Amino acid sequence: MADIDENLRQYATDAEWQAYVAYCETGSLNAAGRQLGKDRTTIRNQVRNVQEKALRGGAAPRGFQVSRVSTQYDASGDKTGSSVVVKAAADAEDVVKLPDPKKIIKTSTLYAGDGSVTQQWVLEKPEDVQREAMWRAFAEGLTADLPRATPVKPPSIVADRLLTNYLVGDHHFGQLSWAAETGGENYDIKVSEQLLVDATGYLVASAPPSEEAIFSFLGDFTHTDGYAPMTPHGGHLLDADVRFPKIAAGAARAMRNAIDLALGKHKRVRVIIVAGNHDPVSTVWLRIAMAAVYENEPRVVIDGSPSKFHYYEWGRVLLGWTHGDRLKIDRLPALMANDQPEAWGRTEHRFWYTGHVHHDQTKDLVGAKVESMRVLAPNDAYAAKGGYRTPRDMKAIIYHREFGETGRLVAPAAMFRVAA
Repeated sequence: MADIDENLRQYATDAEWQAYVAYCETGSLNAAGRQLGKDRTTIRNQVRNVQEKALRGGAAPRGFQVSRVSTQYDASGDKTGSSVVVKAAADAEDVVKLPDPKKIIKTSTLYAGDGSVTQQWVLEKPEDVQREAMWRAFAEGLTADLPRATPVKPPSIVADRLLTNYLVGDHHFGQLSWAAETGGENYDIKVSEQLLVDATGYLVASAPPSEEAIFSFLGDFTHTDGYAPMTPHGGHLLDADVRFPKIAAGAARAMRNAIDLALGKHKRVRVIIVAGNHDPVSTVWLRIAMAAVYENEPRVVIDGSPSKFHYYEWGRVLLGWTHGDRLKIDRLPALMANDQPEAWGRTEHRFWYTGHVHHDQTKDLVGAKVESMRVLAPNDAYAAKGGYRTPRDMKAIIYHREFGETGRLVAPAAMFRVAA
């Protein structure tokens, strides 16, 4: 015989509650089965269901308490997992609070021969805890007063048949490179920001005063997506500056500098921020932050789409951007035709631009030209040890509304090293 814990009613179906009450009143699975006309196994399973759902809902059944909480860490001191062990309590009135059920990824239960729970293990996913904290901090930041950009006077003379596309390859804000190890150059947050500012300034100054401009950031703009120095999906360890607030601040400053420079040269500026495999979350807050900063500037359009693929139609020109991870570039023309069927039919000159591979590669495919762009950032240790050796630059491409690409400008990274 056992007291009926009314707190468990909210977690049970009608059939499960009947089984649980019968088990408590009779004190036996067999007796409860005879009372309800069910077999012993059915009663046992229904009682277990009630107890497990209660644990996932954040409360231990009466008569149990937490006996041990274990936390695991890796060699760098980062939390890799945690577990909670539940056992019979000395005081049957104790109620145990478990981790937030949204963060529980696995529950293991140990039963005695009579079907009662003797121990419970609840595993919590640490990255979800960190991610929730990051998003909470970001949401608090959004409620603060952000300085808005003051509208500036547009240039008086522009070439109304031209568009300039400034392409920022994987810039990897926050990457740390040690020249002695990589055989290249030192690279940190300060170098990263100044290099992009210099290359952007050179290209904007050299470009024609086209009516429209696009600044397209091709993904992996930040090297990490948070404090953990690893890729979000693969968990690969990165050489990174883990002071993520400084990474975020530098990335936002450099992006705003690029937009402000373009406003002085072009009548309208569109901003495309593509998500990479290093920065799927950072690109979300960068889009939101830039949209807030320029909400009073009608000449700036921030593409807020969270899609992996971005498009823009300019006269008889159709442009597409994606990072380039997890797909073969040969598929991109077909994807463009599928995603933009009307624009595909109206246009003649179609171009795709990707990052990810850090080197130039161009394919003239049926329906569209596909091009991967170089980067300004030097190798990190992983790339250097893998034998990767490619020139580094940033490009701006000019298009005519009727005739497609008419020219391009190149800003070699070495130019700015010499100037510095």
